[in-house]
Amino acid sequence: MTVQLVEIEDLKLHSPAGAILQNFSTTVEEGEILFLRGPNGTGKSTFLRELFSVLERQTNNPSIRLGNLRSFAYLPQSLNREFFVPLSLGEVAGLSWTAGGKPPKAEILRALLPDAIVSRLWNVASGGEKQRAVLAQTLSNSHSLYLLDEPFNHLDQASIDTVAKIIKSLASGGAAFLIATHTVPEGLNIPTVKTLSFRSREDP
Repeated sequence: MTVQLVEIEDLKLHSPAGAILQNFSTTVEEGEILFLRGPNGTGKSTFLRELFSVLERQTNNPSIRLGNLRSFAYLPQSLNREFFVPLSLGEVAGLSWTAGGKPPKAEILRALLPDAIVSRLWNVASGGEKQRAVLAQTLSNSHSLYLLDEPFNHLDQASIDTVAKIIKSLASGGAAFLIATHTVPEGLNIPTVKTLSFRSREDP
């Protein structure tokens, strides 16, 4: 029996330039991985932000109905991570954990932040190492649904393969993913993967 986490029906989203999405519908079920594909500016990030705001109860959208959703995580696109943080990559990865909650999954932390880089300071780390740290922060905590906006940005192929393996493992345990990306890793060619196509306003 499938467990539905989110149902989206006839969603419309607009920007100052006009309509981004028209009559967008989909469902998200437990264990599913859904890739949001399409050119820049077609609404992938806007859609994830809108869903995030609904999940946070910051807005109310009648086109988005929540099912059996216990918890969620949202990782926005890493447009700029050049801010000053006087912490190590490992410390950044642990920032989302709160006392009394489930501890982060140690195996995921180790996979994304091995001994060679876990103590490296954020301010001297590469873009790929910073991306691994924020992915470790997000994926090492248990949630029903993960919203990931371009999670493979700045990563080399080995890192992409590692992240894909973690996503596949979490999905097999029942977690669902909505992932906006231009890159679909080969390791995620599994039956529960679906692709949602976003088109430009000029497309028919």
